[in-house]
Amino acid sequence: MRKPLPSRALFAPVLAACLAACAQPREASGDAPPSDLAVTVETREYAVTPVHDQEREDAFMAVLAAAGDQAASGAGMDTGFSYTVKPAGAIYPFSKVEIGCRVRGRHAAGRGKAACSEFFSVLDVRLKKKGLK
Repeated sequence: MRKPLPSRALFAPVLAACLAACAQPREASGDAPPSDLAVTVETREYAVTPVHDQEREDAFMAVLAAAGDQAASGAGMDTGFSYTVKPAGAIYPFSKVEIGCRVRGRHAAGRGKAACSEFFSVLDVRLKKKGLK
């Protein structure tokens, strides 16, 4: 008659197998073709505030979001329009920000470039109206 193995005896081998499975490199299935990868079409730097001013930063971000929404709806879903915000200030990181306009690679030269131009145009006009530029 066989004795049942204690549950602790199986713990170490099962744990080792799980960790080994997680550590194995995996090939991604269905990689996006290069034309579907996002590319940065244009970047611009904007001065937000020389010192921390939460109200001004919030107003800037609201204008940025509205300009992004308008450009995205005009560009169409298949362009993959998006934007990035990167702090660029030397002393206070958000005194300046770098805004990058990104689209799918296959649309970078055509509709993507037009969408980015519209995005930055709308952003500039709205910032000027709000007195943020």
